Amino acid sequence: MFFFLIFKYQFNIKIIFFFCSDGFERMLSVDGLKLPELYFINQNYPLSPLQRPQPNVPTEYLDTFSKKNLDQNAMASLLNSSSLPKWIKDLILSELRLLFLRTRNLDVSQKNQIVKDLIKIMFPNVNNQYLNLHAKDIRRSFYDWRNVLWTNLKNKYEDLTSSNNNITMEELNKLLENKDIHEIFKPWLRYAPNIILPEVEQILRNVILFGFWCLLKVVTDPHYKFFMANTDLYTISSDFRSLSGYNIATSMDLSIYEVSAPRSYSSVKYSGETERELSKKHKANKKLLSSTKK
Repeated sequence: MFFFLIFKYQFNIKIIFFFCSDGFERMLSVDGLKLPELYFINQNYPLSPLQRPQPNVPTEYLDTFSKKNLDQNAMASLLNSSSLPKWIKDLILSELRLLFLRTRNLDVSQKNQIVKDLIKIMFPNVNNQYLNLHAKDIRRSFYDWRNVLWTNLKNKYEDLTSSNNNITMEELNKLLENKDIHEIFKPWLRYAPNIILPEVEQILRNVILFGFWCLLKVVTDPHYKFFMANTDLYTISSDFRSLSGYNIATSMDLSIYEVSAPRSYSSVKYSGETERELSKKHKANKKLLSSTKK
């Protein structure tokens, strides 16, 4: 069966297909998980249904060590160096953490355009040579956070399942409290305003529940499956403002970038799935991918 998702952006109508027979989405639906409302358009994330907010790029930044205000030209002088002062790196990372809440995948490392654009918005006068150097260093932190998130997910899953070896996804959903959501995403939410809207909590819950599903259902390497399945599709359009008020990460239109980790369901075997079923699913998804490229 094919489902047709139709989204209207101003005067353009985009029709997006995704496969759902005995495949991946059906498995999630049967287990009570909510599917993303938006899907990839080719290798790109979808457009946000609403216009992204504008960034508030400051004309001056406060040097937290000297307590002096530095204008953009002075900041460029500091950035046009082989190493970043720690306080500037922390400024960039604080915005990047908000981006991590929207997406846990970046574009291909050879381009690294998402990180470079984020830095360039914050510091428009930085030299491109040093921009590339700093963006490469900053990218490492982003991918370290994936391990932190997975550890937090796994620890909470083990805590909730410690007394029940036959737990279901429905039971896990009931056991997962709002405070658990905030605790799992604490390293990133601490850089956002304290008030998180209920709909945003629900979106983050969807991400966590998919992680639990991977731990419960995926036989080999659930960590890999969690990130390859791109839970970013739940969060990509969310508006995570920053405590600084700069709102750089939430202003970025991520639909213009080609995602480095394509959504792929056919490479991992699940509990109770036979090799024949896996092969059948692989062929079905391969056929779907071929049809979407035409």
